[in-house]
Amino acid sequence: MNVSDDDLSDPPSRAERAPGFDARKPEATLEHVREMLDHTKHTLIRTQRRVERNEKQWKSLSRQLTALWVVVIMVIVFFGLLTWYQILLQKKP
Repeated sequence: MNVSDDDLSDPPSRAERAPGFDARKPEATLEHVREMLDHTKHTLIRTQRRVERNEKQWKSLSRQLTALWVVVIMVIVFFGLLTWYQILLQKKP
């Protein structure tokens, strides 16, 4: 993944993208539309990559949280069994 994929800066202004833009010329207008389409396409691809990365991170976090809950439940059961066993040992004559 390129560094530019994670660039959160604002897109360049119209003046920066097309310094010689003149709306009266059809060629300039068409070129400007092409530039806007390219920019939109790039933005969509970058957004799609971010969404995919966030989904992977969410799945990973979900697995880690599930594993943590399993460990917590096992510790609780272990201490419960240990307590029960100690109570049984104290009741024996």
